[in-house]
Amino acid sequence: MKKLFTLLVLGSLFALGFYNSKKPIVQQEDIRPYLQAEYFNHERSTLLEQVNFWAERLADQATNSIYQQKLASLQAQYFRLSGEVQFLRSSDSLLLDLARRFPNTVANWQGLAQNAITGHEFAKADRYINQALAIGEKRYQSSLIKVDVLLERGARMEALGLLNGLGNSYKFEYLTRQVKLQDELGELEDAIVWMEKAVGRAKTSGDSSLVSWSLANLADMYGHQGKIKKSYNTFLQALQYNPAELHALKGIAWIAFSHDKAPTLAKGIIEFLQSLQDVPDYDLLLADIATYQQDFQQAAQYTGRFLDRASKEIYGFLYTRPLAERQMASGQLEENDGRTKAEIDQRAHPLSYALRAQYLHERGSKDAAIKLLEEKVLGQTEEPDALYLAGMVFKQNGKTKEAKALLKAAREAAFELGPIAEIEIKNALKGL
Repeated sequence: MKKLFTLLVLGSLFALGFYNSKKPIVQQEDIRPYLQAEYFNHERSTLLEQVNFWAERLADQATNSIYQQKLASLQAQYFRLSGEVQFLRSSDSLLLDLARRFPNTVANWQGLAQNAITGHEFAKADRYINQALAIGEKRYQSSLIKVDVLLERGARMEALGLLNGLGNSYKFEYLTRQVKLQDELGELEDAIVWMEKAVGRAKTSGDSSLVSWSLANLADMYGHQGKIKKSYNTFLQALQYNPAELHALKGIAWIAFSHDKAPTLAKGIIEFLQSLQDVPDYDLLLADIATYQQDFQQAAQYTGRFLDRASKEIYGFLYTRPLAERQMASGQLEENDGRTKAEIDQRAHPLSYALRAQYLHERGSKDAAIKLLEEKVLGQTEEPDALYLAGMVFKQNGKTKEAKALLKAAREAAFELGPIAEIEIKNALKGL
């Protein structure tokens, strides 16, 4: 497959006729009040105080199961806030010890399953939640976690059956699973309806953080729907409820980059976020922004930094897919046989099979790549990334009809895929 950056190296973006004629949506005066570190730092310090409090109590009573459960829960929460992965690993250690000592306590297995989902260890999450289901207590909550696992592992029909078996409910946890299910089934309009219901339920809870999280996720979905202005306004609403909702700021940065074609503004937001959360994720977006700006040296630096950090053992499976994608884009195939197999083992989703097919194609196993796409991807997902990868593989193998259909479908999601993929798709279609 043509390497991701080839077209950009060969010529100017403007020479390709690619420029932004759309009216910018992101306004600096809208977001300036939220680019303040104290909001996030206050939330982080408050949570860290609780972590330290329970850690000190546990130090005095090392086998106190209540203290262990409380600390494990707070450490997992702190990881989700800060991105500091050692807190997720510490949470796991506490829960594993509890599960060993109290194997019939459902909450321990549920906590382990949720941590495994957070860490993209979906095969492990499946084993843990099956343990909880076998015990039988708190079955409703265990079933919801099982739905999460099934959807990540590509078992949509099984997830549908399990969720329908729980009956209609307006509990927030049920509504968000319906969102995931409908999205996986390719029913974006229905997924948005369910997410809007979830936002309403969150508002009745009085929990501002839950409301902001819900609104930020709804804003993402409006973006996928092509309603970019509505997405932007919803992200701003999320920030009004919780100025430390970093996902909303990241979403706004993406609008600035992908819709407005304002890379400098997007970069400024991302660098602010990176100053709060020093995680590998931001290097990926900074690399794309630098590539768009044709600063290929800086793009390579960001990419190298991401590859170096994300491949560290402590991250486990968290970055398996983007690691494989970036290495293949750079022509590095050495580790991706095992990596793309591991992604399928953890997440047997059509997108994982599309990634494996890309690897097989790059390695020269073209017939195997096409067969895998036909069996595991085509007609089984609406994910733009999967359609884009499949379309490029088909194009390079001379399957013009299939390539054109897939790439046209991917082009409809250009906002979601981003400017670089949009250029690749535009030029690929020119050659068909």
